[in-house]
Amino acid sequence: MLERTRNALRDKDLHAKDVEIAELKRRLREQTDKSESLEIDSEAERVKAATAEEAK
Repeated sequence: MLERTRNALRDKDLHAKDVEIAELKRRLREQTDKSESLEIDSEAERVKAATAEEAK
């Protein structure tokens, strides 16, 4: 009986950790996507500035 209770608590703890890991992975993907988007925007601005400079 005690062993069963320990196993149930361990399983519950492992499940909670799995949920936390999934959330952290989701947030990491979100931040990576945001970073990549900012890099693309930054590169577009550099090209735009270079093109404007060349047009002078």
